[in-house]
Amino acid sequence: MRYRFLFRNTVRNLLALTLYKTYHSYLGIINMTFAAATGALALSSPAGRHPLIRILAVLAALYFPLFQPIILAIRLKLQLRKLWGEVELLVSERNLYLKHRGEKQEYNWSQIKGVEKGPWQLILYLDEKRGIVIPDCALKGKKEEFYRFSLQAMQHARKRRR
Repeated sequence: MRYRFLFRNTVRNLLALTLYKTYHSYLGIINMTFAAATGALALSSPAGRHPLIRILAVLAALYFPLFQPIILAIRLKLQLRKLWGEVELLVSERNLYLKHRGEKQEYNWSQIKGVEKGPWQLILYLDEKRGIVIPDCALKGKKEEFYRFSLQAMQHARKRRR
């Protein structure tokens, strides 16, 4: 095995990833624009002087920056109950082996659809919605090296498939 990583994904790691991806996209821009516009409208309009309207406008303005992350954290916590525990990832030039709670899964590099280097983790995408999230603490300073290795392994796997 070329690499061996032991890690445990936490709500904090996955929440940081989700919020980073959301607020660095068009959706995040729209969310923040809506929140700012709602707050400005509530404070400047004559109808906004009514206390009930002001309260509703403040709640609407706080939805994206405050309530949405809280709701998301609760959903992630419920999802992580299924995935809780330590994960071991063994990596070779041809395959990846994932061990979790005694279950073993094997992936060929040709099954990996992409690799993304985030600010706090590295993600190996299995498809558009599923991936292996490896936190920086598990990479132990080998993030750039493993990222380059992953890209090369994916390229070699695709060449072998042709």
